[in-house]
Amino acid sequence: MSIKSHQDPIIYRAYGIVRGTYQPSRENLKKGTLTSDDGTSIRATLVDERAIAVFADGLQPFQPLVWRCYFRTKPSSLQLSQPKRDGCRRYGNLRVNQFRVDGEVTQVKGETVSVRVKRNVGKGRAFTLTLKGRFDYEPEHRFWRFKVLRDGLSYRILTARKLEHRFSNPEIPGGV
Repeated sequence: MSIKSHQDPIIYRAYGIVRGTYQPSRENLKKGTLTSDDGTSIRATLVDERAIAVFADGLQPFQPLVWRCYFRTKPSSLQLSQPKRDGCRRYGNLRVNQFRVDGEVTQVKGETVSVRVKRNVGKGRAFTLTLKGRFDYEPEHRFWRFKVLRDGLSYRILTARKLEHRFSNPEIPGGV
């Protein structure tokens, strides 16, 4: 996937893998609820032709599938794409219930980390994900790549690494 050039120093990302059963709403096939394998109900939207084709291709959408999913402007909901059969355990470097978040750390307070994610092009809205856990935070680095584990509707930090862009005068509220 090619990302168009933009003015920000990083490419923002927030995506992951969830296994669950999608149930469309009565009003709209593309909007519904994903019930994950741990029983968590998550608002969801089908966003690509492959996801919508699940209903036409006989993959039996009311059975558990592994979905690649994205946060956009509502962290409490997911956009679902690229479904695979339930036996799938990985998508690239991610396992089921893991997410990759590339964004700007805006606050670190105890074991709560706020990460701002926005659209790379256009004037789409940004949103903030709240992650749980600790990492080797360095205030001069604002941009980080996190690998997180979904636990219900919470996200726990597994790993964190600095992205290349550095600020000479960081001011992160609540930074440690």
